[in-house]
Amino acid sequence: TKGLSDGTVSTYGSGMNAFKQYLMMQGFGIQRCKERLSWDPLRDNFITKSHEAEQLFMGFVVYCVEEKGVQVSTAAQYKTNVKSMLHTASGVDVTYNQDWGLMRKLLGRLNELYPQKKKTRLPLLQQHLLQIRKILDLYDDGHRTDVTLRRQAKQQLDITITCAKRLVAILERDGTILVWVALTTYFFTVSRGKDLSPKTRCGFDATTDTTVSDVEWTEYGYALKIKKTKTGHNLNFDAKPVVEDKGNALCPVTAMKEHLRQCLTNIKDFDRNKTTTALFQRKDGSVLTTRDLYEYVKNCMKCIGLDERKYGAHSLRIGGATAALSSAGGNEYVVKVLGYWVSNAVESYTKPTKEMVMNLVKDMVRSRS
Repeated sequence: TKGLSDGTVSTYGSGMNAFKQYLMMQGFGIQRCKERLSWDPLRDNFITKSHEAEQLFMGFVVYCVEEKGVQVSTAAQYKTNVKSMLHTASGVDVTYNQDWGLMRKLLGRLNELYPQKKKTRLPLLQQHLLQIRKILDLYDDGHRTDVTLRRQAKQQLDITITCAKRLVAILERDGTILVWVALTTYFFTVSRGKDLSPKTRCGFDATTDTTVSDVEWTEYGYALKIKKTKTGHNLNFDAKPVVEDKGNALCPVTAMKEHLRQCLTNIKDFDRNKTTTALFQRKDGSVLTTRDLYEYVKNCMKCIGLDERKYGAHSLRIGGATAALSSAGGNEYVVKVLGYWVSNAVESYTKPTKEMVMNLVKDMVRSRS
């Protein structure tokens, strides 16, 4: 996987894990698989061995689609990746230079039976953030020293999120301050997951990932320097402005101040090592990853009664773009610059809500031509 992107490495790992699970269901492990697929020129016919391998991988593809529920295109990619990894590990090309025509027909049939579903990601909007804030406040109240307040909060919390024990576990581990600052920062800066955080904890790189020193305090709040993006960015706009609105429950500057104050208390030598300290860190000093952000969004949306399958970490970017476009000073060009888009993809990201359309119609009625 050397030289490959994080996404490609992740796909390779997912494919091999699925392949190992499939082999276990078939009653043998990866080592026996290698032995089964290896070819002895004095004993084996390479055409027969290729056919055996094709049958094995056809079963694997069907397993991925029908048992694991992945897209047919993803299952096909898993198959290709596993073949490549086995070739690298054993030196054996499991196709033996034969055309796998049956595999090609199988994939065509699976595409007919399981047509590609368009991934749906809905925007996480301001009203959702306010509902999440209430959940986090209930959790905090449940840990107050006042016994009566704590009891009342826990009763309300149980009623509100009886089906979301996972969020409670996350809050026990990470705390409400980190969860809230991550959600509000990504939302108001309209950022992609990897714009601010690494994909894995060990993958943090202070030269490309966001550190504490990238927060520059200003008279209006702070400017957040973005070191890397998927598409690059405008050199005249390498820091995103984040404006303070005191008293507003959604204020991202207030959230950032509370977060950094907590980091100063919990993390050793935090103030001295700002250039090498990740901006989003847990109490134990471990780095927040894009997967963590994904879990935050999924579990928070579940808590407020929405279908978490329709939301992901990217819902913060979609929601931020939608909110920005519907604001008084918002227009497509400004949102495009804020989100570091280089194409017209911003058009597919913004999802006007019923309330936004209603407000627009009200403005049209009140306007004077």
